[in-house]
Amino acid sequence: MDKKLRFRRVSAVLLILLCFVGLMSATAYHQATGGSGTQKRGELTPIPAARGEVVDTNGIPLIVNRQSNNVIFRAGLFPSRAAQEERNEVILALIKLLDSQKIPWLDTLPITLNKSGKPRFVKERDRDITWLKSREMLNLNDYATAQDCFTALVQRFGLDGYSVKNQRKLASVNAALFQDGFRLAQPYTFAVDVPSEIIAKIKEQSAVFHGVDVEIVPVREYAVKGDIMPHILGRIGALDPDEYERLKNQGYRMNDVIGKSGIEKEMESELRGKEGRKLITQNRDGSLSEEIIEPPVQGNTIVLNIDLSLQEWLMTNFGNFLENDLRNTRLSYAAGSAIIMNPNTGAVLACVSYPTYDITTFAKDLKKLSKDKTKPLWDRALMSAYPPGSTIKPSIAATALEEGIITTSTTFHCRGSFNAGGNRFNCITSHLHPANVNVNNSIVHSCNTFYYNLAVKLGINKLNEYRSLFGFGQKTGIELPEMSGILDSPEYREALGQPWQLGYTVQAGIAQGANQFTPIQLANYVSTVANGGTRYVPHVVKEIKSYNLSETILSKEPEIGAVVPVSEKNMKIVQESMKNMANSIPNRLGNTRVQIAAKTGTNQRSVSGFKKTVSDGLLVAYGPYENPEISVVIFAELADKSATVVPFAGRLFNYYFSRSASFPKPQAEGVLLG
Repeated sequence: MDKKLRFRRVSAVLLILLCFVGLMSATAYHQATGGSGTQKRGELTPIPAARGEVVDTNGIPLIVNRQSNNVIFRAGLFPSRAAQEERNEVILALIKLLDSQKIPWLDTLPITLNKSGKPRFVKERDRDITWLKSREMLNLNDYATAQDCFTALVQRFGLDGYSVKNQRKLASVNAALFQDGFRLAQPYTFAVDVPSEIIAKIKEQSAVFHGVDVEIVPVREYAVKGDIMPHILGRIGALDPDEYERLKNQGYRMNDVIGKSGIEKEMESELRGKEGRKLITQNRDGSLSEEIIEPPVQGNTIVLNIDLSLQEWLMTNFGNFLENDLRNTRLSYAAGSAIIMNPNTGAVLACVSYPTYDITTFAKDLKKLSKDKTKPLWDRALMSAYPPGSTIKPSIAATALEEGIITTSTTFHCRGSFNAGGNRFNCITSHLHPANVNVNNSIVHSCNTFYYNLAVKLGINKLNEYRSLFGFGQKTGIELPEMSGILDSPEYREALGQPWQLGYTVQAGIAQGANQFTPIQLANYVSTVANGGTRYVPHVVKEIKSYNLSETILSKEPEIGAVVPVSEKNMKIVQESMKNMANSIPNRLGNTRVQIAAKTGTNQRSVSGFKKTVSDGLLVAYGPYENPEISVVIFAELADKSATVVPFAGRLFNYYFSRSASFPKPQAEGVLLG
């Protein structure tokens, strides 16, 4: 090709590109200035989206949003850095107004004043202190003291004429303005959730508070008592520096909030919503105008399987039971957990951990809660693992029946103990009557000897094969944080440097040894027995709907985790034995409004502060026996023996099956919430 021709073609292409860039630039300027010569400049700024709400299975609000007033500074109207003295006067006047009413403002400076009025660094604020000394801010050496930083702040922001206390307050706000990149598209939030009467005073004194404005924003609020289900609902909080670095590429901003625990955290992506955008333009006369380019979209609504009325009853009555009814029998503080589940779907209808705490005052109470020896912040239902005691026996009976180790006529003679490998393993004396124990009365009378025999005959590998199918020693898959627990095995002992011994197999027959399972695993297990062998994945989330409930984003269908290969005939034998066990405790379990099936358990474990092993009280149950609607786990720490929890189990079943006439039934699938 001729060089001149090639040069002309390239020149023509470049000319077209330049024209296109010029046209786009002119269009952008026209949009930013509104096409008139009266406007100065415009910047796009985000519009925060309201978080989605959380409701119970009947559509009753659990977490909602309310409108709140934030006091903000608007760049372009607020005194500039060039007018630092005027800026300081506006800030100080605002601080005095809020301080006079004891209303907090956002004070983030990592320097405080001691009793003598001397500056000192705030503990555990190393990252903020490093930023303060950085070249970006004060440009001081790493070894600079709090006094060095304070002196530099006073000098930088022209604070010489103020008292030391006011210098510190003014330095805090001025430093935050700089750190947040205060500009037209980035207003600065001075105070949040300010009462309306204070907002009125600010507006009345607009001549004093130049550039101070009010922004109406949604604020998270709990629609139920804060101590009813704090571990489930969770909380939100400001992004910490590590979270910001990890999430800033996903659109999170430094002053955003994020789910910190519970459903607020686990469903963050659904609850967060989509922020909008608006164009803020400063006119040549100094006024500001706004144009919404893209409106924000509120986050989705999370519908839980939790039934609020059932949850409230369980938390209130279980707490009273532990505190009062067990006062004379429990070995120490009142603690435990209780779970109610639908055995046919895995839906968690109620779940409590006691002691509880009030999530609405979490920030204020955090220091006290963190030091509380009873650990109210810890979710015992999902995060604590314990030896399950005799509650494990129905699963081992089902395994032995299916593997042909026993039939309904097989008996083992109980002499009160079992010898294996030169060691003696005890059984409770009452099991001597009857001395010849079959599968039915092994569950009714909870005979350890019967299950020592089964464990040895089955062997640890076969035992663990079935126990894994029942879900022991592994996470259930529920949407909340949970512990996996421990399934004692040769592999586990090898990791500890311990060779497997016959005695470990014997202990596995009653789930002692190293076996530790969570209450949610026990709830899932008894549900599997109740429905005939299908282990569902437990779930607290029922549906995800759009913010206005017009669209169902996700409807949680029952998810099968495993199917336990036990025949209907053999499972029925175990179920009948559990029914007989419940009937063997008249006036407690046998006389409930419906026929139930149950197994109690008393474990043994070492607890700090006790010289000897201690015992918890456990119970797993379901009802009605023929067509199970609910399965239940009750776990009372340090309750000494299983019999102590039986009365509460009877009350729970009676309450549940007497409430249908007084309480609404759960919302049907696919029906819009009212």
